[in-house]
Amino acid sequence: MTSLALRDVTKYFGSTMVLNNINLEVEDGEFLVLVGPSGCGKSTLLNIIAGLEVSTDGDILIGDRRVNNVHPKDRDIAMVFQSYALYPTMTVRKNIRFGLEVRGIARDKIDASLNNVADLLQIRELLDRKPSQLSGGQRQRVAMARALVRDPSIFLFDEPLSNLDAKLRVEMRVEIKRLHHRLKTTVVYVTHDQIEAMNLATRIAVLAKGSVRQVGAPQELYDSPANMFVAGFIGSPAMNLIHGVVVKHDGRLFVQPDNSADDSLLRIDHCELTAVPEDGARIVLGIRPEYVSLSDGTARHFDTNMIVEAIESNGFDKHVTFQFSGRQITGRLPSHAEPVVGKSMQVALDLSHISLFDEQSEIRISRPHRKS
Repeated sequence: MTSLALRDVTKYFGSTMVLNNINLEVEDGEFLVLVGPSGCGKSTLLNIIAGLEVSTDGDILIGDRRVNNVHPKDRDIAMVFQSYALYPTMTVRKNIRFGLEVRGIARDKIDASLNNVADLLQIRELLDRKPSQLSGGQRQRVAMARALVRDPSIFLFDEPLSNLDAKLRVEMRVEIKRLHHRLKTTVVYVTHDQIEAMNLATRIAVLAKGSVRQVGAPQELYDSPANMFVAGFIGSPAMNLIHGVVVKHDGRLFVQPDNSADDSLLRIDHCELTAVPEDGARIVLGIRPEYVSLSDGTARHFDTNMIVEAIESNGFDKHVTFQFSGRQITGRLPSHAEPVVGKSMQVALDLSHISLFDEQSEIRISRPHRKS
């Protein structure tokens, strides 16, 4: 196993900056997922790690070795691509063996490695087929086998599941996670799918516009996003972001949402704040959809009536879009709830798990939630 470090990595394409001073540390055996919207620079960063792109500035270290000028084949890295990149005229067996044969590995060692990965990925019955005879999931397994057979120090995955259908994506996600638990190899994995990131990663690095916005464990990013971008990107449905002003009343601290009635005050004085905002300061209250639901009479609930605008059911629960103070917010209601589009229903906002952000800087101003 090998660690990876990116230090002040910057990349320009012409005059356009696509990566801005990236600093990341990936520990031995860690599964780091790079996630972010299209065009945020995550694939470019992966290509720089692999040596397929050259950084404009900064250092890439694999273990304690600086590899900026090391050829890709000498970095002891294996990469699995979105497009599988299999040789169409070769059988699966030949596709897997080819890289080792080019390196001059002894035949008996190649045979042993081939047998090992064929059993590991359950593709032995596919070895004499060609890629055109395989399904998408089978091709992805072969692409993974070709990387695994090299026994590299670091695996790089570039959106490997994006060409698969939804059911197969889930199956392959489980397969990749199982392999990582078994092999304990260092992995850097790129995806635009934050659900994929949440399920696979030991840590997630969220990128936007070429910069790292937050790095942390999946649950940390979900519970305590460092800024409004991460709050809106991590989670499905996304965190509700309610803009308003700070109101101090009877020694207590509240947020009054924009366009709301004077009595629509959301209490926030139970939050630990990095600094207490002034009365009238602009603030954004973030609340996850699971905390917008049916009331159970808890003290920190804010009960109100909302108009139902849309309903999505997945069998287990219902994602309901409500109209609240001139904006849409999403709630998660139990499956037995019976919302009706266009009708009003009583909904509770559980304010015990909110996040608070400064509206101008978009930075979190409430301290991370403590584990109970």
